Amino acid sequence: MSTGKVLLLVFGILVVILATGLFLAGGFVIWMDRNYTDEEGFLSTPDVEVVRESRAVTTRTFDIEIDPDIRWTGLGTVKIEAENNQAGKEIFIGIGEDADVRAYLSGVNRDEITRLSLFPTRISYRNVHGNVTPDEPGMQNFWISYADGAGAQRLEWDPEDGRFILVVMNSDASAGLDVDVSAGVRIPRVLFWIGVALVAGGVLVLAGGGVMIYFGIRREPGRAA
Repeated sequence: MSTGKVLLLVFGILVVILATGLFLAGGFVIWMDRNYTDEEGFLSTPDVEVVRESRAVTTRTFDIEIDPDIRWTGLGTVKIEAENNQAGKEIFIGIGEDADVRAYLSGVNRDEITRLSLFPTRISYRNVHGNVTPDEPGMQNFWISYADGAGAQRLEWDPEDGRFILVVMNSDASAGLDVDVSAGVRIPRVLFWIGVALVAGGVLVLAGGGVMIYFGIRREPGRAA
C-alpha cells in the first residue's frame, strides 16, 4: 500500500471519529432541549433533594462580570425553584452580595456546597460550625432577589456585575433542612436547531471520511493489493 493510501486511510479514520463526536454532541443537545427546556425557555436541572441539619445551605461565592455591550432583556435570566418537604415549614431562597450574606450568616451553622453533579446527583458540602441563631431571612433588606413562603417558591434574577451567594433556609431560620431545589437559565430558543446542525455536520463529515477510507483501501485496477 502506497504512502498516499496510508495517509488517506489514517485521515479517513480520524474524520470518522470526529463525525462520531458531532453525532454524540448533537444528540445530547437535542436530548437536553427535549427533556430539560420548559415552555418559558428555561433550561433547568432536575429537582435535587437537599437534606442537612444546619440552618442554611449556601453556594460558594460566584463572581459575575458582564460585558457592557450585552443587554439583559430576559435572556440569561436565572430561575431558582424550591419547596420545603417538612410539614408546616415555609421555604426561603435568596441571592445577596457576598459581604452582606457572610455578615448575616456569621457564626451560624451552615453548609456550603463545594461540588454538585447531576448525572447522577451528587452534592458535596463543607460545614461551617456555629451556634448563632439568625433573624428570619425574610426580614433582611439586603437581598438582591428572594422568594419566601409556603409551598413551591420561585426566584428569578437577571445577573449583574458583582460577587454573590445563593442561600436556602427555612423561613423561620430554624435548623434542619429538607427541601427540593432546581435551577434554570433562560436560553435562546435555538437549542434544538443547534443539535440538528451538529448532527447534520456529523453526516457530512462522516461522508467525507468514508470517501477517504474508500480510496485508501481501494485496489487500483490490474494491481495486487
